[in-house]
Amino acid sequence: LGCYSLSSPGVWQIIGQTPLILFNKNQLPPIAFSVKDSLKIKPINKHQFLELRKVSTDLKTYNAND
Repeated sequence: LGCYSLSSPGVWQIIGQTPLILFNKNQLPPIAFSVKDSLKIKPINKHQFLELRKVSTDLKTYNAND
């Protein structure tokens, strides 16, 4: 499974995209999850997607509000 937070010419089978920030080069570690983490993918509607993108939500903040 490939998970992209931005447009990319990747060759993975894409199931969607996320509005969440998954990579931040100014943060340690720069990636929001590690190899042994489990990710739960859940559908959101277009309005939710645009709202999360607008406020530049990161994965930790999103999980804290879930």
